[in-house]
Amino acid sequence: MSLTTACDLTFIIFLVAWLFSRQIGLALLIRTVYVDGSRLIPYKWDPKSGLYFTRFTHYCFLTMLSILWILATIWFYTACMVAVRVVRGLGAEDTRSDDEDEDEDTDVLADVPEMASVTVKDQPKGDARKRR
Repeated sequence: MSLTTACDLTFIIFLVAWLFSRQIGLALLIRTVYVDGSRLIPYKWDPKSGLYFTRFTHYCFLTMLSILWILATIWFYTACMVAVRVVRGLGAEDTRSDDEDEDEDTDVLADVPEMASVTVKDQPKGDARKRR
């Protein structure tokens, strides 16, 4: 087995593991938190007893989990597009932005106007607090 085939096989294993652990597992977790969260943990705000679960915290937690699932879906889609390119024989291409590498030739401070240099003899003598 060649090194390229081993890399492709490892990537396929990664995609399958991602599908079960991130896509399906996270969707089941979101469903469970939504359906069973308030049934298993009562909505009660009592810091002395260590109970901080309110309807607001429940929905905030669900929102954050849902955002994570959306991001994982975008990443999975991108990884699947790389896999499709590999299967078609086009090779795995990194489609992420490399803006910092492309702009090495340009000087970042070229558009900033130069300030007139102030020398020590141009500055007024004395303490600035006394002049006010």
